[in-house]
Amino acid sequence: MVCIHLGQIDNNLIPIIIGSVFCFFNRLLNQVNPELYKNPILTNICISCSRFLTLIPFIILKIRSKGIRSNIDIEKNKTISLIYNNQESIKGKYKFILLSAVIYLIQSIFFALSFDAQTNAWIWIILIASIFYYFIFKVKLYKHHYLSIILIILFGLIIDISTKAIIDDANNKPIALVMKYLKEILFSLYNVIAKYVMEKKFVSVYEFSFYIGLFNLIFLIIFAIIDYNYFSIYIYIKNILTI
Repeated sequence: MVCIHLGQIDNNLIPIIIGSVFCFFNRLLNQVNPELYKNPILTNICISCSRFLTLIPFIILKIRSKGIRSNIDIEKNKTISLIYNNQESIKGKYKFILLSAVIYLIQSIFFALSFDAQTNAWIWIILIASIFYYFIFKVKLYKHHYLSIILIILFGLIIDISTKAIIDDANNKPIALVMKYLKEILFSLYNVIAKYVMEKKFVSVYEFSFYIGLFNLIFLIIFAIIDYNYFSIYIYIKNILTI
């Protein structure tokens, strides 16, 4: 009996694999040369640029599909590539995209303000996301999901306590610690809404990512211009939070 199976591997996994490789090198670069990540505005602009560039595959997908909807034959178990859905009759998708963009932008700000915190707050993402997922999709978890959540949180807390990271953050950087947890909450909500937009509103992942990148890129560039030419908004906010 097969206990572990990778499932069907097709071309749709290529973007995920490429993204994972770039994410790995990004984390590696962060460890080798952390000075590149000292400017939170520049860091978030680079992230937004990467999302904005999904405009390229979005245009390719739109040209190939030519506005034709895809049909998946479940009975024959056929798998076909996702085709761009250009139906204007799908109402409400843009308000959900805008909501996602605002949430992503706010969590990016919290992320910038929580740089100093070393606590592994990400261990709570799977739990928080599961709660949002239940309320939005009304889907319950299986027993192995609960087991995974417990193990991830347990080992994460053991690491934080053994390294005294959470104790140090709570005593010396409480605001940054709060910001870090708020960032994880908003990021979890963003991911669940993104799933809702793509599954219920039939929005391509490329289209969704492009709009998120465009919105954040415009806002961050304006923010950077004000920050550079007039006064440092980021440092001003940091000074207020450290009072």
